[in-house]
Amino acid sequence: MVGEFPELQGHVGRLLAAHQGEDAGVALAIEEHYLPRNAEDALPTTPEGRALALADRTWIRSAGCFLLDQKPKGGGDPLGLRRAANGVVQILLASGARVSLYALFNAALRVWDPEGKHPSVQAREELVEFTLTRLRAQLQELGATEYVDAVLATGDKDVVALWRRLEALLALSRSDGFGALKTTFKRHRLTRDGRAAPGPRQPRSPGRARPARRWSWQGRAEASEGDGLRRGPGGAVHAEGAGG
Repeated sequence: MVGEFPELQGHVGRLLAAHQGEDAGVALAIEEHYLPRNAEDALPTTPEGRALALADRTWIRSAGCFLLDQKPKGGGDPLGLRRAANGVVQILLASGARVSLYALFNAALRVWDPEGKHPSVQAREELVEFTLTRLRAQLQELGATEYVDAVLATGDKDVVALWRRLEALLALSRSDGFGALKTTFKRHRLTRDGRAAPGPRQPRSPGRARPARRWSWQGRAEASEGDGLRRGPGGAVHAEGAGG
């Protein structure tokens, strides 16, 4: 049925659950856990739907695939893991849920590897960075790369907190004193790293070029005399001792 009518994915499950007497919230969650199917799709509207959708994308898909080293390579993504990570970011942002990606993927990995026999720590780090890469793409729709880099450099793994930090930084960047504040922090960083902070550029005086020009003409005259040359009327150059 899903192959012939993909738009019914989840909807039929909701109808069957309701027919079997399941709670209405449970039935709706069965339908909503497929959302979002893409970047433009609707998001789950209920807490149960959001919880089930996150579990599907973190536990059922991503965690198991990363433990088995079935990560996307190059442009290929046959298991839809990039789409799943985008869905995690969208659901967290829309719900405002304050949760660290570390905690989210730790819980997912424990389901697959309760005894810690697999390299779960490495898989967790890879999953967090994989998801943050998807978040970076969405953050760059809001502001310049340098601001996005600054926010991600804080080391926070809370998607909602990172988004709000970028919004606050962008609001600050539009204030009158932001340019001076940015310059101050840049000089402090250069001083901390042992590099000289650039000072204000001094305007060039118009008379500073004149001595160099006088020296140039004087140097030419001295060079002519040293080579045994003399200037005749009209600036003509003659060799010393030459006739005429």
